[in-house]
Amino acid sequence: MRALPVLALLASLALAEDPPKPGPGDTRPVEKALDDMGEILKTRPEKTLAIAWVMDASGSMTDDRQRVLGKLDELLQKLSGKEVRMTVLAFDKKPRVVCPLSTDWDRVKKAIGGVGEGKGEENCMLAVREAAKLVPTPGSYRVVVLMTDERGDDEDDLEKTIQAVKQSQVHVFVLGRETPFGWPIGYEADEELGFNVTVDAGVESAAIETLQKNPLCCGQEWYPYCRKMLTDPDKRPQESYFQDGDPLGCDLGRDEEVRSGFAPWAQARLCAETGGQVWLIRGKGGFDAKALRGYEPDLCAVAEYGKRNAADPLRKAVTEVLAEIAKGREWKLESVGLSEGQAERLGKRARELTGNCRKWIDRLRAARPNLPSQGEAPSKRWVAHRDLLVAQLHVLIHWLEQYALVLKEGDYPKGGDVALAPGDLRGSGEAKLEAVRALEQVMKDHPGTPWAETAAALAEGLDGFDLVAVRYGSGGAGPSAGDK
Repeated sequence: MRALPVLALLASLALAEDPPKPGPGDTRPVEKALDDMGEILKTRPEKTLAIAWVMDASGSMTDDRQRVLGKLDELLQKLSGKEVRMTVLAFDKKPRVVCPLSTDWDRVKKAIGGVGEGKGEENCMLAVREAAKLVPTPGSYRVVVLMTDERGDDEDDLEKTIQAVKQSQVHVFVLGRETPFGWPIGYEADEELGFNVTVDAGVESAAIETLQKNPLCCGQEWYPYCRKMLTDPDKRPQESYFQDGDPLGCDLGRDEEVRSGFAPWAQARLCAETGGQVWLIRGKGGFDAKALRGYEPDLCAVAEYGKRNAADPLRKAVTEVLAEIAKGREWKLESVGLSEGQAERLGKRARELTGNCRKWIDRLRAARPNLPSQGEAPSKRWVAHRDLLVAQLHVLIHWLEQYALVLKEGDYPKGGDVALAPGDLRGSGEAKLEAVRALEQVMKDHPGTPWAETAAALAEGLDGFDLVAVRYGSGGAGPSAGDK
């Protein structure tokens, strides 16, 4: 089947988190998605439709399922000129048929309302494959509608799922979550717990293409360690320390507020390959589709994606620099237990890292993308990756300079451990000006995109450091800065 253009996978952009119950005239992302879906289905030339609802059984999806239930009669009315049959599946680790293929709408509604609450794994791909088997009606336009707020735990089965669904001549539609920008962990408010819980949202591309975390603060071990920590409610004190307690700023402009404008890569690829479509029913991005035109991620297979990265000089430079940063074993700056005796050694190390950053900036700026083939959109996405990475490296240079200066010029408090803390700008500030200029250029060249939003967030708070006495917190929450 012919895949839709990537741009068609840009979802409904009226996004909301935890939408309220629908009322008269209330239009939210789920309702908007079903309106759009109804328009697509009613214009199909096929006389008959077979629709499989594949519903994430997690408790966080209860409200969304209710919204589908409240909209179902309107959808059926829109499709009144066709013969329609529906089936309902619920899934967590395994899918289960709640209602077989039927025209008994009361039964279908009861099934949607009775999905219940699942636990454990969420295997989306398995559920889609099983659903495709339930809509074998010859001559019908066959649709699987996947509703979920995570990327799923069986993403490795994507290609197998694409093959199976294509063989069944089934189209996959997704009502899902907008991913964070270049970072797989999303956040969602939990009213019962009283704080944000983490969601395995996935990334919008086949691989992570951006510098997510500050290596001066977090080091390459941060991601697997802190992802486990972020998803372990018993370790929430450490979460706040690792995210907020380091003056170097671990996130490099990335936090839960920066969204990508796109769905998880595997779900988007599944839709593209089967002639389906994605609607985003969870997220906060609100990016305009026109602003994101040309920034879409590749939805090709992983092997082809690797070939494209290797063949294009700009993509190759970006991926190689990211890989070299990730390999750095001595990036992380010491920030606790500092002493005057360490100043020379640590300052020398900071200057060495500054040299590395400048070499990478030169390499990235020298790289030019291949000219696009006829009919292809320019590679705005990878130009934006390059521009943001250059700006981030300038920020690292600024922090390294300020670090070296405070070690040399700072006042070392007497007694106890001494730690790095936010402070006044030191020296000429030229490195900060370079960083700000690079960040502002990203905002200017890529307006209305996650790259610009990330640059704007990073441009705040680029000052210097002070040395302070450490006061240790209780409960294993790590050190916190005290008074000078």
